[in-house]
Amino acid sequence: MNKNIENQLKEIKELLTTSKDEPLTIEKASLYLNCKKSYLYYLIFNGKIKHYKPNGKKVYFMKSDLNKWVLSKYNKEI
Repeated sequence: MNKNIENQLKEIKELLTTSKDEPLTIEKASLYLNCKKSYLYYLIFNGKIKHYKPNGKKVYFMKSDLNKWVLSKYNKEI
């Protein structure tokens, strides 16, 4: 199997087994949500997703906040 795919699978497994309130970097958050980092930056800039910047530079997300954000997008058309 390709080393890149193996590394991605390892990262995904790690994300699924992390605790509910563990902070995630933007890289791990984009993997967790299956979206691009640029989309997360867009959401941050427009105030649509909760995030943390403890030192004013690096962005972190709480896994529980990401789950709430995903679940807030309820679609009635099912």
